[in-house]
Amino acid sequence: MKIITRYILKELFFFFILAFVIFSTLFMLTNVYKVINNLLGQNISTFTIIKIFMLYIPASFQLTIPMSIMIAILMSLGRLAADSEIIVLRACGVSIKQISKPVWIFAILMTIFNFYSINYLSPMSLYKARKTIQKILENTDTLTLSEKKTININTKKITIEKIDNNHLTNIKIIDEFKNIITAQSGIIEYSENEIILKLTDGYLDKPVSDNFEKYDRNKFGELVLTIELSETNKNKELPKKDDELSYFELAKKIKSKNNNAPETLVDLYLKLTIPFACIALTFVGLPIGLTARRTGKAIGFTWGILSIFVYYLITSGVNAIAYNLNNPKALINHLLQYIFTKSDILFLIKYILWLPNIIMCIFGMLIYFKFVKNKL
Repeated sequence: MKIITRYILKELFFFFILAFVIFSTLFMLTNVYKVINNLLGQNISTFTIIKIFMLYIPASFQLTIPMSIMIAILMSLGRLAADSEIIVLRACGVSIKQISKPVWIFAILMTIFNFYSINYLSPMSLYKARKTIQKILENTDTLTLSEKKTININTKKITIEKIDNNHLTNIKIIDEFKNIITAQSGIIEYSENEIILKLTDGYLDKPVSDNFEKYDRNKFGELVLTIELSETNKNKELPKKDDELSYFELAKKIKSKNNNAPETLVDLYLKLTIPFACIALTFVGLPIGLTARRTGKAIGFTWGILSIFVYYLITSGVNAIAYNLNNPKALINHLLQYIFTKSDILFLIKYILWLPNIIMCIFGMLIYFKFVKNKL
């Protein structure tokens, strides 16, 4: 049995690594815009850019690990079934339970690793990535100002069309609050810890809507803008965001601040429910993989993509409902407030996020009892 277990584990591991590399690469490419947008105009090395990309990869593990497990199970068992190896094993007296054992071992190990990834590896890497980007922005040299290029100084993005010594023409500045300052001309002055921009003949546009579609415009003749440089902020500790905290850190933060906002609770409980996607998808993938016949890998890949799509479609729907339980404009909020109190709704969040896993597990068990026991 040890030989059979090692053989099946070897098949699973091969297809898992293959799928994991493909999915991780695709998710890494989705961060290209984020990194480029943050570092646009900065004079940084290729190594630093690659380092930032690599730090974003663990954040995708919560998705790529369950997806890769599903593909690995379906394609490895699909190949064994297509080559009649499962039939041979059954003829030799090896039970379905014994064939399934290495699959469950692999799924449980990946569930443990996914829990570690979501609660420790991903928060740590996201925080390091943000600190690296922040450090680059803080270390921006004021002398690197160049024409028709957007650069970041502190929390502001500055674009200048023409620079003649300390005289500037056509300046555009966007701050962290999405206020937009435009000026026809200006003068720049440097000091040890700050830049002073003396702008003339321009406009200050302040957003008046949350989606930044409407702005309140104010014209000015002269405006003096002081921008602090990195030296004043180097010793400040960068606060962590919710996705940069582990389950235990986030739970402690919620308890200390008495913050029971549904969106915060959703972020907390997702750190528990997401790792178990590995188990939920195994429940579905195992019986389908065992019942595959001639189509082998092809049917495995097709069922894998379809099952993953359905699972994450259900997950997205449940998460959307959970996030909107406290939104007064959401329809679900209007419906539930007639049935539950606010404390009941907060209690409901804890369990509603388990629905995708429960649904997939039940579906998988139904397939198992209907197909595996009847046909194998």
